[in-house]
Amino acid sequence: MRYELIELGTLGGADSLAHDINNDGHVVGMSDILPDGYEKSLEIIDYNVPWHAYLWRDGIMRDIDSMNSVRSQAYAISNSGIIVGEVASLISDRMHQACKWENDTLTVLNPNWQSDSIDTEWYGGSTAKGVNNLGRIVGTREHDDGDDIQYELAIQWDNDAGIPLVLEGFDSGDSYALDINSAGQIVGLAGAHAYFFDKDIFKPVGFPGSFRSAANAINDRSQIVGYSSNAKMYDHAFFWEDGKTTALGTFGGKVSLANDINEHGHVVGMAGMPGSDPDIEWNYHAFIWLGEHLIDLNECTNDLRGWVLDTAHAINDHGQIVGESRRDGVTQAFLLNPM
Repeated sequence: MRYELIELGTLGGADSLAHDINNDGHVVGMSDILPDGYEKSLEIIDYNVPWHAYLWRDGIMRDIDSMNSVRSQAYAISNSGIIVGEVASLISDRMHQACKWENDTLTVLNPNWQSDSIDTEWYGGSTAKGVNNLGRIVGTREHDDGDDIQYELAIQWDNDAGIPLVLEGFDSGDSYALDINSAGQIVGLAGAHAYFFDKDIFKPVGFPGSFRSAANAINDRSQIVGYSSNAKMYDHAFFWEDGKTTALGTFGGKVSLANDINEHGHVVGMAGMPGSDPDIEWNYHAFIWLGEHLIDLNECTNDLRGWVLDTAHAINDHGQIVGESRRDGVTQAFLLNPM
């Protein structure tokens, strides 16, 4: 398999990120918008400048932040075209609010929602991370237990009403809902461990006894991917199906993460390169896994033009892949089209 590299560009700034792609090839993510006279640092992505959510379609990246917020992100797009993410009026962890875009309309999801079903007070921000083809949305909301102890709580939105997920099976700590399939099955992490939530049944996934894990994506075949720490406390990508967990390995480095899976069971993510130390340097390559071993997307993409593909975030059912690439201190979104 060979790929053609498409540079998605930016909304006028230097950096952009691609988070998801649907089966129509529409891409969503975020891009910075540098003010006049601003000199960008070549060392890191600068989150002190405005970032806006975008939709890339038919070769054009379009700003979809009609609120002109300081910060917005689009995390997921369904095959029916519903986009979800977050918007923020101020640069603050407490000011971001979950939102959705549907038919070019931006809607903030329940900015003042209160829960009567649990003994908490909602006090802060929220994020929408996943959406299925029926429009059900999952994400996270910050809350306070009344004793000035704050948590993140996994929630789902159905008909714009945020409903806390009752995750039976973990004792305490934060919980996050990261993806949802067409059957309404949800994956994420709770108390630092990956979970699978189906019809009020909570199941841990990943490698038993791992220090930390997360389930990042689930397809309609109930196949799950994510990461789970090994005995040396390094995160390794996994594929889970019918109770069996498969380690995907690395490129010789210490860490790998699986970010998405399509309906064919093809997995994409990122993996450390030989000799790299995640505590010291960023040295990852984007990968695809077709069922046997990791394949470095840098080695099967024509004309990289100096870009290093370091993270693959999503893959659709046609095999199109989106993620992030780096060159000369700049990070930009990419699209790979199978040739």
